[in-house]
Amino acid sequence: TTGEIKGPIIFNAASTSLVLNQSGTPNYTNVLSSAVAGLGSLVHDGSAFTTLSGASPNFSGGTIINAGRINVAVSDALGTSLITLNGTDAELLDYEDRAEFQAPPKVSF
Repeated sequence: TTGEIKGPIIFNAASTSLVLNQSGTPNYTNVLSSAVAGLGSLVHDGSAFTTLSGASPNFSGGTIINAGRINVAVSDALGTSLITLNGTDAELLDYEDRAEFQAPPKVSF
């Protein structure tokens, strides 16, 4: 099963967030094919896989992975956001080695 979010995602305040929380179906895949921008947070809960395929150089909010996997398909999909991996079920992957990070990502555990 696949879900896709199209169109730009713009966080106008640091207190805003988009929470992706698909669980129970290990083969569920989210695709964010557009740019993410602003100061808010992208939060990944649940066991789903999410692919970020939109260039997001203006995204400076946080990326929090509590569970599941985020695949990075383009080098600036995470912008300059701080990436937080919480727990042993959280993964951040370079999507099939097609993306190379412009600069080393800032990751906290």
